[in-house]
Order: sequence, then structure tokens, then C-alpha cells
Amino acid sequence: MAGKRPDSTDVNLNKQVEKLNNLYASSKTVSDQGLKETYYDSVFFIFANALETKASFAFGFDSLKYMGHLTSQDNFLRVHSWNMPKSDGTHKYYCIVQVNQKKNYRIYSFTSTLGRQENIERKKVPYNQWYGALYYDIIKTKHQGQEFYTLLGLDLNDLYSNKKYIDIITVPDDYEPHFGEPVFNDGATVRPRVIFEYSSRAQMTLRYEEKLKMIVFDHLVPIAEQYTGDPRFNVPDNAKNGYKWENGSWVLHKDVDISN
Repeated sequence: MAGKRPDSTDVNLNKQVEKLNNLYASSKTVSDQGLKETYYDSVFFIFANALETKASFAFGFDSLKYMGHLTSQDNFLRVHSWNMPKSDGTHKYYCIVQVNQKKNYRIYSFTSTLGRQENIERKKVPYNQWYGALYYDIIKTKHQGQEFYTLLGLDLNDLYSNKKYIDIITVPDDYEPHFGEPVFNDGATVRPRVIFEYSSRAQMTLRYEEKLKMIVFDHLVPIAEQYTGDPRFNVPDNAKNGYKWENGSWVLHKDVDISN
């Protein structure tokens, strides 16, 4: 008995994946920064074009191992992100978001903005002014009929420090997405996102603990008192803190016990 005939969309997407992997492999063989960026940008544009078809939302893309692929629990959002290391130790970031509305499927593709943004922790950011990160988890919460999608991300900032983000992505109906919502409450302030900066030589944990329904993270301290205020010397101590979803906000809890 003949096997099932492959879907034409899957065949085309598999061809696109092969092309993307070839471009990525080529980028690893060049040392010129400009040429490397040309390869990465080509991956970005070709991948965005492949995602224009709604059928791509359910496609695996597992062989694109240099990218992160996240899907929200309700299959409303899919977030793809990856980075290009630069010769100065910084990174360029790429992101494509698929919005899986029944009557209005759409995608948004964007790259990290040039330069450092001031007060990024305190403001909403339109997608075309994105700061750049590799997203590795997405958490859906809800309050009074409104749905929130929380992203955990890593920024390999530079040679001296890394950053981790807890952020909200919002995609209004028939409108462009933005990052940041004032839902992070530490008891003293309410802010649209949380940013941790720490030494690039350290390892910091930031993850969602399903059993606790909490985003748990390492408490950061300076490696020595004289480095207080310089995040390049921040490292984890033995304490864990966390944010728990309570009445429409992520509320800070200190000294969390994750052993139970």
C-alpha cells in the first residue's frame, strides 16, 4: 500500500529549512563581520517569508537548532529568536512572532535596535524598538478576561555581563505587538519588565516552576563590597526569590523555598 503523500506545504517548508541550514553553515565559514551579517540577514528574511503561510504555525522547525522556538499553551503565539555573535563581544538579535488568530493570522519580524536604550526597565517598547534577547520560555496567565504572555529571555550582553529578562508581549487585535506591561510588583514599585544583569562568568537561574506557579530566580549580590553598583560583578548567592501571579500582577516573593 502506498504511503501517505507529503503535504505540498510541508515539502516547501522542508526545502526552506534546508536552505536556511545551508546559509547558517556558510555563515560559520567566514570571518568578515559584514559578510557574516549578510548571511544572518538572509536567514531572517527567508524564514520570515516561509512563515507567511498559516500552515507554518504547526510545522516543527526542529532542525533549526540555532534558533529558539516557543509556542504558547493556547497556540495563539509562536516566538522564534536567535542571535549573531559580533566581533566586539556584543550580539545582534532576530525575532519573528506568529499570531495564530483564526481570521487574522499574521507575523511580525524584527531585529534588535542599535545602541543602548535608556530606562528600558521602565517603559513599554514597540516591537520595532526591541532590545534583543533569546527567549526560552513563555507563560500564559489571565486576569479579568485579559490574557498575558510572559517571556523569559537571555541577552549575552557583552564580554563582561549577561542580562536576563522577564517581560510581557502583548498583541492587541488588529494592532502591532509591544513588549512590557506594568504588572511586575516588587512591593515598592510596579514596572513593565524585570531585568537582571550579572557577570558573564557567572550562571544565573531564571525559570518558571510549575509546581509553585512561580518564576524563580537567583538573588544577585556583588562579588565584593567595592563592586556594589557595578552589575558586571554581580553573582548569585544561595537565596532564591520569585514572582507569583496574583490578581493580575507578578508579585515578588523573597526567600523562596524550592526544595518541596
